[in-house]
Formats: sequence, C-alpha cells, structure tokens
Amino acid sequence: MKAASFAFACLLFFGCSLPRPNKFSDSTIVAIAEFQDRRQTDSLINYLLDKNPQYRSEAALALASVQDSSASLQLGTMLLEDPFLQARIHAAFALGQTGGNAAVNALIPALTDSSSEVVSEVLQGLGKTITLRDISSLLHVQPKDSIQEHGLAWAFYFVGLRGLADSTMAQRSAAFLSPSHSTSVRLGAAHFFNRANNLKWIPVQELMSAARGDKNSFVRMAATMSLRKVVTEEHLSVIKQILTSDPDYRVRVNAVRVAGAKSNHERDELVLLALQDQNIQVNVAAAEAIQNDFEKKDELLALARATKNFRVQCTLFKNLLGSAPELAQEIQGAYAKSSNDYHKASLLTALASDLKSHSFLSKEIIESKIPVIKTAAAQALTTLNR
Repeated sequence: MKAASFAFACLLFFGCSLPRPNKFSDSTIVAIAEFQDRRQTDSLINYLLDKNPQYRSEAALALASVQDSSASLQLGTMLLEDPFLQARIHAAFALGQTGGNAAVNALIPALTDSSSEVVSEVLQGLGKTITLRDISSLLHVQPKDSIQEHGLAWAFYFVGLRGLADSTMAQRSAAFLSPSHSTSVRLGAAHFFNRANNLKWIPVQELMSAARGDKNSFVRMAATMSLRKVVTEEHLSVIKQILTSDPDYRVRVNAVRVAGAKSNHERDELVLLALQDQNIQVNVAAAEAIQNDFEKKDELLALARATKNFRVQCTLFKNLLGSAPELAQEIQGAYAKSSNDYHKASLLTALASDLKSHSFLSKEIIESKIPVIKTAAAQALTTLNR
C-alpha cells in the first residue's frame, strides 16, 4: 500500500513537472502567425471557420493585430455564435482593436452573452470604438458581478481617453472608486479621472479619499495625479499628507508633480518638503517642479549646494539660473572641479538657459574627448539657439 502511494506521488510530481507544450509546435498555429505577420486577412478569416476551436481562437487574436475592418462581419458572427469561450473573448478583443461601425454593431448585441468574461471584453471593446450616437448602450449597463464591473470601469476609461465622457459617466466612475469594489475596478476608475479629456466634473472628495487611503499603491498613484485637475486648493492638504506619510515613493512623486502644477505659496512649501524626502526620485521630481515664480530661491540654492546627488543639484541649478544668472560662474567652477563625467555633462545641461555660457559650451564641444560631455554641450547649445 505504501509502495503504491509512493508511486502515485512520484507520478503526480513528475507529471506536474513536465513543461507545457509550446503552442508553436503546431504547424497550423505557426501558419496563422505568419498570416498575421503578413497581414493576410482573407487567410485568417478562413481559420475563423475551422472545426478546431483553438485555431478559431488564434485566428481571432491574430486579427486583433491586423485590425482590418473587412473581418468585422465574421468576427461578429463568431462573437455571437461560437461555442468556444476563448474564441468569443478573442473575437470581442479583435473587434475592439479594429473599430468602426461594423465592430460597434457586432459588439452591442454581445452584451447579453452568458459569460461575464466575454461581456467584460465586449464592454472594453465598446469603450474603444463606440460613438456618441450609441454611448447610451454603455451608460445603461448594470454589471452583474465584479468581472463585468472591471469591463465597464475600463470601458469608461477608454471612452474618456477619446474625449467622449460626460458627467453621467464621470459620476458612475466616481462610484467605482469606493473600497467595496475590486482593485482592478478602482484602478480603472482612478485612471479614468487621470487620463480622461474634456471632463467637466471631478469628484474631488472621492479622489482625495482614494489618493490618501486606498490600499493599492497603483490606485493611489492614479488618484493623486487626477488631483491636478482640481481647480480649487482644497486638495493641497491631502498632497502634504501624502508627501509626509505615504509609504510608496511613486505616490509621493505624483504628489510632487501635482503640487508643482500649481502657482502659489503652498506649492513652494510642498516642493521644499519633497526636496528633503529620503527617496532620490522624489527629490528629482521636486527639482523638476521648480518654476520661475518660486519665492524661496535662497533656500533652494542652499539645498542645491548641499545635496550629494548631482542630478538633483544640476536640475535645481538649471531652474534657478534664469532668475539668478550669477550662478553660471558657480556652475562652471563646479564643472572644473568634478571628476565624474556624468556630473559634468549634467552641469553643462544646466547652462542651457544662460546665453553668456555660449563660448564655454562651444569650447567643451571642441576640446572634450568624452562623448557624453560633447553630447551634453551640443544639446545645451541647441537649446540656447532656440
């Protein structure tokens, strides 16, 4: 009995250890891939009618790359009638990638598919292709589960990218920011507000709550970036809270970028705070956020001289040089003392806003033997010429 159990365990272990067969060991799938590469739509359409469901599915996926509207009719038929689940999913994806009226007309009836996976892909396809004439088809969808919610959230995102989202869609997306929804749904909603064009309504409270409190870093990152679209200044306290307490530096980087887009005293305080962050990426973002109307230039100059990171230092020098031209001599002096070629190249880039440094930059192009330095000097001169 023990021997039989041991033999079964060995069989199970070695059976599970066997590598999965490469699908391209099948010559037919190789042929489908070649038709895709050559954009031979007619040959791919023929495989949509194949008896083998895997070949039908692979052909539909290939047509998502080809994006030829002449295949939309047959893809629509597959989407509505094919018994193989993966084939219907790939058909929906291909129609969404292809676009056009034929794709929309094929996708809308498939909203009643029995599979939530198919409906989710159909919704996203409609988000990429639907026009204002049919957009009510999306707005009337009531998701039955989290899978369909995922599809609808990202459908709204794609509509927003195309500048077609209205206030009703924005309000439904705002509801998806709630912690009760899955991570993928919240992420789709956060990116909707981050990337959508021409939005006339922004859910400030919901976005602030997501930016400072969502448990997923990617949702917080997108929600934080969305706050740059807020006209009022009520969100700046949230930005400060993120800069001082969020554990993910990427969220803090986005907070700096939002703060830098504003033009007021509070922005300056937030940027100074970020320049003293323990993470270098946050420091770099803060240095890049400096604008000409920055008031506390003496504090910035002190930080530039004290920092040990030359990228931060040179970015600060560059942004301060426009209002403090006397810095050019200090930058050139630092260049002469440095033994790091990349530091020297960054210092040359910082001189790109000082016309009086033209001869210094020209000299380095001619005399330097280091490619990165010659390139930086040339780029700085090009900027000066503009």
